[in-house]
Amino acid sequence: MMTSKTKVLISSALMAALGACAPLDRSRSLENPDVSGKTFTQQACAMCHQADGNSTSPNFPKLAGQSKQYLIDQLTDLRDHKRKNETSAAFMWGMARLSESQIEQVADFYSKQTITAEPLLADPDTLNYGKKLFLEGQADKGVPACATCHGREGEGLGPIPRLAGQHANYIIRQLTVFKTTDDRPRGAPMKYVAHSLSEDDVKALALFLQSSPGKTLQVGTASKP
Repeated sequence: MMTSKTKVLISSALMAALGACAPLDRSRSLENPDVSGKTFTQQACAMCHQADGNSTSPNFPKLAGQSKQYLIDQLTDLRDHKRKNETSAAFMWGMARLSESQIEQVADFYSKQTITAEPLLADPDTLNYGKKLFLEGQADKGVPACATCHGREGEGLGPIPRLAGQHANYIIRQLTVFKTTDDRPRGAPMKYVAHSLSEDDVKALALFLQSSPGKTLQVGTASKP
């Protein structure tokens, strides 16, 4: 359940985003199936996710280099209102009114862009612990290595999302959604995994993944901070 403060912050961010998008929204019809997916990315998606999908705000996920099938699945769920968490409903339900063809084109465009990682000024112990969790998991808690599904480089595959280079705050938010709600039906397998992670675990994973460009990762040797 979101706090009143969180709801106010989301509402304020939404108003700002909508205000910025308003002129471009008037320049095209969001419900016109003849508008190409690439045009949609440049005139609508870019307002929050940037033209190449490398969002500069942690409020919005990076889409560049994301798995095409994952993007198709998520855009379909957003269009059909199956992703029900409050931020998805607030920001995306009204924007994802796309045809099957447009969804495929949008997903194809972003999947071919190059994601830019943003190294963080986090302490080495935290980053190494996050790296160790990602590559090894936590056997004592029954938590599998994230790399088992998301790839050793965090690159994702098919319906499994890319995590390397993603905003830490976004990863934390999504793990919280998985842990505390049923608002991401395609992410049902993540509910059990996220439930077993502590706040420190989630933070370490998220910080490590944001700072990772997706190159071959080495197992961290640091113990839990």
